[in-house]
Amino acid sequence: MKKPNKSIPSIVEYGICLFLILSLAACSDKKESATEENDMATTETMDDSTSNESYFTQWDKNQDNFLDENEYAGGYFTDWDTNQDNRLDQDEWNRGIQKSGLTGQGWADWDIDADGFVNDNEYRQGNTKAGWYSAWDTNKDNRLSQEEYDQGMANRRNNNQ
Repeated sequence: MKKPNKSIPSIVEYGICLFLILSLAACSDKKESATEENDMATTETMDDSTSNESYFTQWDKNQDNFLDENEYAGGYFTDWDTNQDNRLDQDEWNRGIQKSGLTGQGWADWDIDADGFVNDNEYRQGNTKAGWYSAWDTNKDNRLSQEEYDQGMANRRNNNQ
């Protein structure tokens, strides 16, 4: 029986081949991982826009494909009123402010009657004073289109407006 030739050059050649195969396998995993990360980022972006569209549709009570100031404020009020008692306590208000990325507002300015709660009327007054709706109504027609709403949400996320 003939012994296989195990010369140093052939061992080196096998070693290099093994190294290249393992390197390609490692690169393949990285590509897949990068693709998965990109897919996740795309999904997150889609979820944000789907969420925007969902809120817009829910808040558009008269289904005219625009949000007037009452629909906009009412939508936020309902979203912030997590225990659904038709008033915001200070914890709900603080969570809503934080969740929405809003700044520059104080509880006392919103709890007008100082009873420890912000009712729907007080919320609407605070919202109007804060100027959030008018800032989003870029064409000043007193109604928000889906596009204005989406842009307002994007600006709020990016700039805390």
